[in-house]
Amino acid sequence: MAELIQLIILGVMAFVIFNKLREVLGKRTGHEKDRSGEMIEGPAQDAQTEDSNIIALDPARGGDWTLARKHMTSVDAETQLRALNQVREDFDPNEFLQGAKAAYEMIMEAYVQGNRDMLRNLMNEELFDAFDGAITSREEAGNKLSHDVVGITASRITGAQLHGTTAVIGIDFDAEVIIHMTDADGQTLEGSPEAVQTSREYWEFEKDLANPNPNWTLISTQARG
Repeated sequence: MAELIQLIILGVMAFVIFNKLREVLGKRTGHEKDRSGEMIEGPAQDAQTEDSNIIALDPARGGDWTLARKHMTSVDAETQLRALNQVREDFDPNEFLQGAKAAYEMIMEAYVQGNRDMLRNLMNEELFDAFDGAITSREEAGNKLSHDVVGITASRITGAQLHGTTAVIGIDFDAEVIIHMTDADGQTLEGSPEAVQTSREYWEFEKDLANPNPNWTLISTQARG
């Protein structure tokens, strides 16, 4: 009898732990490894199809400005973001932040791999030309780049601008990265294959809120001191 009670208790504990893990990690869709079509998602859309690559946020957290406020640099940033709701009532700052962080990692990975198709889909033409030029120079020199994002330690919305129905949102990213550049002979030109560095950057994303397409486009990047 005591053994039966112990088994029941263990079963209940396993069920609770399983559900907690699902809350933290989310459900796997089977598309986790193929991220080539993912972009930053704007307002929540209708139920997605099985083949959708759009980055979604747990709907239970949608519209939670208390949570988003922790990732803003000032009260002015919140005021500017709320102005976007005048054009698009279902704009969700939490959803935007989640997508922006995913885009940061995807763009860095695409740059290292020389994946021009992905970069072209995630940024405007002017910025793509800059990335493409840097990749071409690296390839012509025979250099190899390794850029691993260990983790994004901070992502803060600095503000938003609204030009008609077109919104531009700025984000400060702090990330721990491992950068290593070698020449054609394998000699180190920059960084180290083991040393972790702190990367601080400012990125801007743009979207026409009147457009039903949920994706945001990266329009500028620059290093922060």
